[in-house]
Amino acid sequence: MLLFQKMESSNLTPRTKSLVLIASISALVKRSLENLGIHFKTNEMLSTSFSQSTSDAKHSVINMKQIIEEAVAFRREVRTLTIEKLKSKTGDEDHKEYWKKVMGSCDTFRQNLQASGVTIKDHGKTSSWQISESDSGKT
Repeated sequence: MLLFQKMESSNLTPRTKSLVLIASISALVKRSLENLGIHFKTNEMLSTSFSQSTSDAKHSVINMKQIIEEAVAFRREVRTLTIEKLKSKTGDEDHKEYWKKVMGSCDTFRQNLQASGVTIKDHGKTSSWQISESDSGKT
């Protein structure tokens, strides 16, 4: 309340007042989340407190970039093995159908990540990924 009174009596422009309000609300939300044990360090890192008391708080830092890297690397390895099996002359039709389902699962995984804002692009035997803010707004 004190902030609003000071802003009303000041000679700040409406735009400056808006920026001050946004910064104040942002700080309030951040403090509230920290009190609940959620600490946003960067848009790649998320720290969550798992303990009930603040004196012996243990923090687990989840590196989202590393998690995505590992998931994409695993998918790439599965795709590579699947492509090799599908190209091989050995195996009956049942085995080929199985490997086609595995490949389909890799595609479904890519589509699910796309829905969450992570785009995976395949480049032969390699894959790349990026976080797209416009797709999900969850970066």
